[in-house]
Amino acid sequence: MADTATHFDTIREMLVDILGVDEEEVVPEARFFEDLNGESIDILELQFRLKQHYQVDIPIQELASSASIEVTPDGMITQDSLQQMAKRFPSLDVSRIGDDPRQDRVTELLTVAAIVGFVEASVG
Repeated sequence: MADTATHFDTIREMLVDILGVDEEEVVPEARFFEDLNGESIDILELQFRLKQHYQVDIPIQELASSASIEVTPDGMITQDSLQQMAKRFPSLDVSRIGDDPRQDRVTELLTVAAIVGFVEASVG
């Protein structure tokens, strides 16, 4: 079974190719959308490549699905929804937005480390 460093290296290679970024930019804390300038179509491409490589479905796209996120009338994610996200996706660091849980900040949770965590949970 591959270790975290091996998964990270594989994912970094994929992200460099898909996003056209430099290898040095793909660090664990880099946010897919905000730091690496990924787009929704890039998530689909990444999921496709991860499925080809690891032979399992990786639920990255589900994070972006707002259907499962409960929001207050002023656009704040409820604490219950944050807890459910953390439970459903253990590799997410929901504390990144815990102090300011606006719905538009959900994409900030998708870091390279979170993607590696998704892979480890799916193949492990």
